[in-house]
Amino acid sequence: MKPHIHYIMTHANWFVGNGNQISFWSDRWLEHTILDHWNIPATLLPDVELEVKHFIVNGRWCLPSYIHQKDPELVARIQKITLPADDTPDTLHWTSSPDGTLTNKTAFSSLYGNSQKVPWSKLLWNAYIPPTRSFITWRFIYDKLPTDDNLRKRGCTVVSICCFCRKDAETSNHIFFACEVTSILWHWLSKGPFRLNKLHYPHNELYGSGKHSCSTTAELCYHTYNLGYMD
Repeated sequence: MKPHIHYIMTHANWFVGNGNQISFWSDRWLEHTILDHWNIPATLLPDVELEVKHFIVNGRWCLPSYIHQKDPELVARIQKITLPADDTPDTLHWTSSPDGTLTNKTAFSSLYGNSQKVPWSKLLWNAYIPPTRSFITWRFIYDKLPTDDNLRKRGCTVVSICCFCRKDAETSNHIFFACEVTSILWHWLSKGPFRLNKLHYPHNELYGSGKHSCSTTAELCYHTYNLGYMD
């Protein structure tokens, strides 16, 4: 989140409480910051920096006369903000969330937009499958496992050999489908109780349409990966 803190702050609004945390000039507690509203250069901020609490006296707004003279409309907007009777802290509300709460999900969606939905997403990411299994299967589907061919694409110099059969170069497709060792596992699975007969890439509804068949597929992907890379 740190590289995007400026973006986050420009898409969030402060709700005024006691005014201790809000910069009167540079934070968004009105529609725009007062710096932007008055076109004050940011270089002058250290000379004018004050918190909102400095403009509240005995639970009421107390704005200096120069603000009244310069911008009566701004004064009117500020005075419409109801101050709490007790020492309520200021709260920061995320404008892209219905309840104002900033979560990793809402921040990611705001930064990168909603990704394209795929028909098998709920089959892979559900309560029937542990997240570790889903994650390995998801990486396999998108060819993001650290196989030798992917490491080469990233500039690594490696001698490529399948860790199971020791005969062919290591790729995701080879490990899970073409390797004579792991193909025995897939053949056994196709004859199992869930009849996973679609032995090709799992983009096609992950070898079946049911949660149990998908769970079995993800489990096998996970253990196949662990056998090769977690020794």
